[in-house]
Amino acid sequence: MTSVFAKSAPFDDIKPIIQEVELLSNDETNENNKDKVHTLLENAVNKYPENAELLWRLGKSFYDIASEKGKAGFLEEKKNLLYKGLGIVQKSVKINSQNASAQKWCAILLGSTSDYESTQDRILLGFKYKEHITKSIELNNKDATSYHLLGRWCYEVSQLPWWQRRAASAFIAEPPTSTVQEALENFLKAEELDPGFWLSNSYWIAKCYYDLSQYSQSKEWLQKIVTMKTKSEEDEKCLALGRELLQSL
Repeated sequence: MTSVFAKSAPFDDIKPIIQEVELLSNDETNENNKDKVHTLLENAVNKYPENAELLWRLGKSFYDIASEKGKAGFLEEKKNLLYKGLGIVQKSVKINSQNASAQKWCAILLGSTSDYESTQDRILLGFKYKEHITKSIELNNKDATSYHLLGRWCYEVSQLPWWQRRAASAFIAEPPTSTVQEALENFLKAEELDPGFWLSNSYWIAKCYYDLSQYSQSKEWLQKIVTMKTKSEEDEKCLALGRELLQSL
């Protein structure tokens, strides 16, 4: 009979697995590494199904595989993988709510799956998203990505049309509120923690300055991003949007 201790695993037992996962994840030269990481983590979680460190990494791996499926046009498979990943990171948070990375990836996967939900459910999920990303920052206030994600939440909420706010008031006492200025402050905080870490963050800084009619600052950031390398599909989209915005200034 397997003990609870064996299911959760002491850190020394899973340390070599995590090291191998990080080594493979950091090597961007091999396109098969995402599949290798996924298989490695699935096997590890089968052995230690109650280990929060393994679970959030497996949830992240589902997100990575889902992104690849989406690029290849397998949209239904992408959706299913995202929901599987969400369930796994939610389990990780339930086991250890003090794990900043688990909280962050729970927010990311909630955001990714919200695209498939109704308007009402998206608004409700938005509250959960903010709770998880705020908790992640509380646990680790040096993570630039978490501040970026909070900035994205602030920006999206600031852009909610009046009819969605009115609809939300029918089932929520206090619908979510935020401003472009609050979004900008979070994007700038991310940049302060890790300058130049992400083209997308630089784009959103420029976009916020543009929306606030601070065009000289917007242009300065847009000129930066056209010299930056893209590392993801999102970066490519932000670069294209940034070039369009720059032409308008």
